[in-house]
Amino acid sequence: MTKSIEAPVRTRSAEPASDRWPLHVAKARLSEVLQRANAHGPQVISVHGKEAAVVLSLKDFDRLNDGRTGQALIDALRACPASLNDLIAEPVFGTVSEPVRGLGS
Repeated sequence: MTKSIEAPVRTRSAEPASDRWPLHVAKARLSEVLQRANAHGPQVISVHGKEAAVVLSLKDFDRLNDGRTGQALIDALRACPASLNDLIAEPVFGTVSEPVRGLGS
């Protein structure tokens, strides 16, 4: 009598490895992703095995953003005495003398 050797059955774990989540699991367990982001820090979401996005708690986002809204840059540009036309010495791109093929006329 010969014994048959059975291969172990592999199952996909629905548990993410620490702070990493495949997209399909993150979508199904969004509440848990958010809770972990608040309790344990940033949660990385991957798409097709590649890191694609990070979920941060609002506290972490505010800390990284440091309260900046971009308003300081807008105010500085408005206060600048020169116009953008004065700052550009020559055109970045030359003129188009012939229409580009495939884009009409």
